[in-house]
Amino acid sequence: MTAYTITIGNEKGGSGKSTVTLHLATALMRLGFMVGALDLDTRQKSFGTWIENRDQTRRNGGWSTGKITMPRYHRLTLSEAENRTDAEHEDHAHFSKAHADLMETCDFIVIDTPGHDIFLSRFGHAVADYVITPLNDSFVDYDVLAKYDAHGDAPIRPSIYSDMIASVRRHRKENGWPDLDWVVMRNRFAPQANRSSISADLERISKRLHFRVVGGLPERKFYRDLFRTGLSVHDLEDNGARDLTAERRDIEAMIADLHLPGFETEKKEAS
Repeated sequence: MTAYTITIGNEKGGSGKSTVTLHLATALMRLGFMVGALDLDTRQKSFGTWIENRDQTRRNGGWSTGKITMPRYHRLTLSEAENRTDAEHEDHAHFSKAHADLMETCDFIVIDTPGHDIFLSRFGHAVADYVITPLNDSFVDYDVLAKYDAHGDAPIRPSIYSDMIASVRRHRKENGWPDLDWVVMRNRFAPQANRSSISADLERISKRLHFRVVGGLPERKFYRDLFRTGLSVHDLEDNGARDLTAERRDIEAMIADLHLPGFETEKKEAS
């Protein structure tokens, strides 16, 4: 079995990273793929909490019809070793074991990372076949990709995060591994916003830093309201809770833009 690892990450909070992660995971499960899940944000644990909320809804019989599918979730706990080097070595071992286990049993592994640089986040990027970087549709958030001159007319150097991605790519090349696919996702945009100038600037940066640009999820409060139940748009619509045509189209367009392997040719019938 070939498993693909999708890491959702950047170093800015508030970009809708966990919302993208949970809807990506549930969309893949809905298509019948076996999905593994890791949450490397051991402090905030948004993705892990969503999975636990989802399991609680499932066990409480949250729906009278339909089945609430669950990812294979490995809960990571940090080492209690006092020496930092020993702690990081132990945490790396725990992460590697969990990831290897999921690689043996899953089609896709979805990893959520914290909105700040920690060593676990770097591990999550190092194993990724796909890195998805959601950004708010604003010039302010593009600072995570590149630093600009005083006038903001052109990027003058990559950001620390972009340098980290470049380092991961060099490591993969040195080991004879395929290059990762870095996807920058314009997220949480106003549905009717005029984004032409921002789009042009982002496309210019993409050529220098070697990523591709896709659309994400527009700003809809409804996405955040789903957190406490652990459910997704597809869960609600499949169970006839309400008409969510617009939201479902948002997610389907986001998934299609990712060009995931086997997405069109190897869909499995959901059980």
